[in-house]
Amino acid sequence: MGYWDLEEGKDCVGKTWITTKLGAVLASLGAIFGITTCLSAHVRDAPDDPMNYFLGGCASGAFLGARTHSVMTGTTTCLGLGIVAMLTKVGKKEGWRILYSSKAHVIPHFERSSSLPPSSASSRSSNSSLSGTKAMFRSVRSADADNSVISDLMHIFQSFTEGELKQIIHTLVQRKARKDAKLGKRTKRAKKGTKPCSLTDKQMTVSQLGLGYISDEIILFRYCSGKCVAGRRNYDLALAKLKGQRFLTRENMKRARHSPCCRPTEYEEITFLDNHSQYHTIQEVSALKCACV
Repeated sequence: MGYWDLEEGKDCVGKTWITTKLGAVLASLGAIFGITTCLSAHVRDAPDDPMNYFLGGCASGAFLGARTHSVMTGTTTCLGLGIVAMLTKVGKKEGWRILYSSKAHVIPHFERSSSLPPSSASSRSSNSSLSGTKAMFRSVRSADADNSVISDLMHIFQSFTEGELKQIIHTLVQRKARKDAKLGKRTKRAKKGTKPCSLTDKQMTVSQLGLGYISDEIILFRYCSGKCVAGRRNYDLALAKLKGQRFLTRENMKRARHSPCCRPTEYEEITFLDNHSQYHTIQEVSALKCACV
């Protein structure tokens, strides 16, 4: 081997040594940068960002490159492990959902869905509470009482069968109809008011009078009906007061009347032909005039 060969060999050895040392230094710096970035990601509440896994893989690859004293090996291992770590993280999207913060400068992070085990969900919620992520979101208001009552009623109605629901609806409709009928009667009575004492007539047969005559002849029977509120005297007022205070005995209370009665003051006779073709005349059968007596 000549002089130039020795010089060339020394030159090659020197270049290899410098390159190896430079790769180790760069790899160490890369490892320190990756680890620092991962730690800062935990500090800024983004531990599940795929970019953090990429930087962590790069840091691991750079550390291996520094141990092998090879720039090519360190670079390849750095990028390879970084990409594999990031793809592994992104590949778990089916069990993760992305939550975006309302602030623009906060990096979106991942949170476990409800399909994960309860232990993982509880640990994740405790970590998020410690890291202060709840401060970035507006607190959810408690459920209103009206919504809870409506949901309870819907649950109760869903528990009924179709036949039971029909029976309940039929009962409610009948109750509403009876209430409306009672209200209608009261309204009619209120509009109608009290009827004064007056003369009323009705058509009927002689046999329907019950006087012992058998005849199918139709006559006009008049009678008195109505109340005598306006015809009450001081006697009626005093007697009503005595009956209310129970100053009278039970027998006297039943017999004594404390209000005037609508009675006929004049009568008229009727003449008719019975079923045996005989004429009859009955006195004071039908009312002619009425008054409160």
